[in-house]
Amino acid sequence: MALHVHRGTRADLLAEDLAAILAVPPHDPFAPEIVIVPARGVERWLTQRLSHRLGALHGDDGVCAGVQFLSPNSLVTLLLGTDRDDPWLPDQLLWPLLSTIDTSLDEEWAHSLAAHLGHHQDGAAGRLRAGRRYSVARRLAGLFHGYAVQRPNLLLAWETGPVGDSWGDGAGGVLPADLAWQPHLWRALTRVVPGPTPVARHAATVSALRDGSQVGVLPARLSLFGHTRLARTELDLLDALGQHREVHLFLPHPSPRLWDELADEIAVSGPVPRSQDRTVLSVQHPLLASLGRDIREVQRALQATTASTSLALGATPPEAPHTWLQWLQSDVRLDRQPSLLEARQRGINPHDNTIQVHACHGPARQVEVLREALLGLLADDPSLEPRSILVMCPDIELSLIHI
Repeated sequence: MALHVHRGTRADLLAEDLAAILAVPPHDPFAPEIVIVPARGVERWLTQRLSHRLGALHGDDGVCAGVQFLSPNSLVTLLLGTDRDDPWLPDQLLWPLLSTIDTSLDEEWAHSLAAHLGHHQDGAAGRLRAGRRYSVARRLAGLFHGYAVQRPNLLLAWETGPVGDSWGDGAGGVLPADLAWQPHLWRALTRVVPGPTPVARHAATVSALRDGSQVGVLPARLSLFGHTRLARTELDLLDALGQHREVHLFLPHPSPRLWDELADEIAVSGPVPRSQDRTVLSVQHPLLASLGRDIREVQRALQATTASTSLALGATPPEAPHTWLQWLQSDVRLDRQPSLLEARQRGINPHDNTIQVHACHGPARQVEVLREALLGLLADDPSLEPRSILVMCPDIELSLIHI
C-alpha cells in the first residue's frame, strides 16, 4: 500500500489511467469506489469520461456506477462520522461565532472589531456598521475554516497561548499587531463549540489512520482526480491512508520537464514558506511562472510524504505543432520561451484562430460574446460537444449576475 502520484499534461489522459485502475474489480463486488474531486464540475466531466470505459462491451456504451465522489472535506467528515453535522464547517460555525462576537465586543482585545461593527455608536453610522454583523461573521467563519485546513500550526499556536506579549503565526514568526484580536476570538469560540478543535481532531484522525484503527470504513483503494492545490492537512491524511490503503493521486501538470528540473532543488529544501520559495526563478516560460505557483507548491509538499511517483502521462506531443495553440502547449510542456524570430519562423497560418482575444466593455457584454462564440464553435464543428467546453472566470458571482 502506498500513495501513488500519476502526472499528466492532459486531463483526458489522466481519466483514461483512472478508468484502467477502476476497471479492475475490487475483492468485494459491492464495495463502492471512492474518487475525491475538487469541484462538482470535475465530477460531472469525469463521470461522463468514465462511462465510456467502465462496463463498455461494445464501443463506448458503458456506465459509471458504483463510484462515490467526495470532496476533500467530505472525506474527513466520512472518517469522523460527521458528514451531515460537522460543527466546524463555515455554515455551521457561523451561528456560534455570531454569538461569540456579540458577547466579546466589550472585551479590551476586541476594540477594533467592536469599532468596525459600530458597537456603542449611535446614529446612522452606527446602525450601518451594525448591519455588517452577519457578513463579518460569515467571513471570519470562512477564514477560521481556511486556517484549519491550510495552516493548522497557526491555530495550534493560538490554542497554546501567546509568547510573551505576542501571538505566534504558526511559522516561527509573530502575528501582526492589527490581527492580534483573532487569536482571542478563536479561543473564545473553541469554548463555545462542543467537541475537539479542528487541529486536535485532525491530529487524532491522522494518528488513527496510521495505526489502522480508523480505516475500516474505507475501501481498499481511493483516488483523487484533478487537484492542482492540496492543503497541508489533506496531504497528511493521504500520507496516513497510504500506510494501509492504495491511494492514487491524479495530478494535472503542464510540464514534465519543469517537474524534473525542480525535483533536485525541492528534494533538498523541502516545504518552505511562500515568501522563501525561489523555484519561480528556475521557470523559463512566463505562463508557467505566473500561473504555476500552486502546482509547484504541490510538488514541494509531496516531498514531505512517502509518495511514489509514476511516469508522466503525455510527456511528448502526439504530432508536430502547427497552430498557435499547439505551439503554446508545446512551449509550456517543454518549459521554453521562444524568441520573436523563432515565433515568426514557425509558419503558422495567418488565419489561425485557435487562440482568440475578445475585448468587451463590461461583464454583460462578455457573456453575450461568449455565448455567440460558443454557438459558432458548436455549429462549425459537429464533433464538438458541450462537455468539451470549459468556461473559466475570475469572479463567478459577478458573472452569474449577468447570465
